Amino acid sequence: MRSPGATVRKRLVLLMGGFFLLFLCVVARLVVLQVFRAEELTQRGAKQWTRSGIVAARRGDIVDTKGRLLAQSVTSFIVSARARDVSDPQGLAQVLERELGVSAESTLKKLENTNAASVTLARQVSREDADRLRAIRQDEKDPDYAKLRGITFDEDVSRWYPMGSLLAQVLGLCNVDGEGQSGLELRYNDVLAGEPGKLVTEVDARARTLPDGVTLYVPAQPGNTLRLTIDREVQAAVERAARECMEVNEAQGVQAIVMDVNTGAVLAMAIAPSYDPANPPREDIDTLNELMRLTVLSDVYEPGSTFKILTASAAIDCGATTPEEGFYCSGRITVDGSTVRCWGAPHGAESMKKALQNSCNPVFTQLALRLGTDRFYRYLHAFGLGQATGIDLYGEASGILISGSRVKNVDLARIGFGQSVAVTPIQMITAACAVVNGGRLMRPYLVEAIETAEGETVETISPQVVANPISAETSATMRELLGSVVSEGGGKNAQVEGWSVGGKTGTAQIYKNGKIEANLHIGSFVGFAPVEDP
Repeated sequence: MRSPGATVRKRLVLLMGGFFLLFLCVVARLVVLQVFRAEELTQRGAKQWTRSGIVAARRGDIVDTKGRLLAQSVTSFIVSARARDVSDPQGLAQVLERELGVSAESTLKKLENTNAASVTLARQVSREDADRLRAIRQDEKDPDYAKLRGITFDEDVSRWYPMGSLLAQVLGLCNVDGEGQSGLELRYNDVLAGEPGKLVTEVDARARTLPDGVTLYVPAQPGNTLRLTIDREVQAAVERAARECMEVNEAQGVQAIVMDVNTGAVLAMAIAPSYDPANPPREDIDTLNELMRLTVLSDVYEPGSTFKILTASAAIDCGATTPEEGFYCSGRITVDGSTVRCWGAPHGAESMKKALQNSCNPVFTQLALRLGTDRFYRYLHAFGLGQATGIDLYGEASGILISGSRVKNVDLARIGFGQSVAVTPIQMITAACAVVNGGRLMRPYLVEAIETAEGETVETISPQVVANPISAETSATMRELLGSVVSEGGGKNAQVEGWSVGGKTGTAQIYKNGKIEANLHIGSFVGFAPVEDP
């Protein structure tokens, strides 16, 4: 028979063991909550008693080479609402549609989400529009006063282009979130974007800001400034000329580039027709995509006679001809059974210099055949043909150059005067600059410096020599020859009083569905000044 004391001790041990097990469970639970789930629970708690907002970073400016503004971010506002606090959703939707042009249907759909702490009703609202809504909300006598109950205003940033359509395709566009979508805005998005800040406030169970709550503010860091090689005055002049060219010639499109021949810096790049990046036709995506295209980089064309400056440079540089050599033009030449015709009446006896002035196809056919495929192609590759120039924009094409292993004599002959080869405008002007700048092929570029918002230089972009296709002596000869094309030959319309101008005209056919379009062509001109020191 057990003693009463032993039974009590046994029960006491069991009871203490049970308490110990319960204590271990509590400890284990605390370890799980405070160690393994600490981060998750802290975040959940913070979401319940705080409201976080993003402080948008001011996107960096884009300025021209003289520091004049081309693109800037300006303060705008986000209109939000606490759906549970909106007493008249229909009325609020009508006011926003009237004042901001926001669809009432869209607003009502967003306000259905009563579980959300806040819903965004409009982005990039101008200061004027925001002030008008605030005035309505603060005036108890206004008939729309009660309809705006529950809305809030948060600072936002929108992009402003003070020069309107000037340089539109090159500058590009940003979306409503301030991210670059095209042009320089896309190419340098990381440089321009900056670092967003943060605003955290304490709120109650209904997501209302506590009057005496703690507020944490982390300021945003503004983006860097892009200083371009573009000269705003030159750009404006070129765009006026492009618009006039479209009107006078009833052209479908015009492209023009101005480049510093010695550095490759782009001083102007115009594409017509254009658009206003501050008010793009976003409702018509196809039209917008077409207007946004950087056709000076992406579209290829047969250059026609402007290409003869490359053929002439190569032939003179390697000794295949001299400016004084005599030729005879009968109006046509046959190559492997295929006839190449001159563009007009036969020129008869002429020197190589005169052939360039006359833009004589048979002479340049002969020069291309003399050079031969291997030698001619070495020069063409050195001039950058068949490859992208490397300009600091996205979407550049490489042009079309028949593979040297497949090129036939008739192809080589036609390449000599600018057919059976396709280039982009940026390729053509870059190669032409090498012809007249002493024989240096430069990498074209649009951004010359990256600066902080305070104006301190972060990075400077220096001119870069890519190749040396011809000698300085050949370049000097070509400057003289191209000067004579303007003073004596087919480029006389390019003469400017008080300036010595050199250049070369070109006319190319357009093919559609494998056939030549009778009433369409591409007219082009490559020019430089002054001849002695471009």
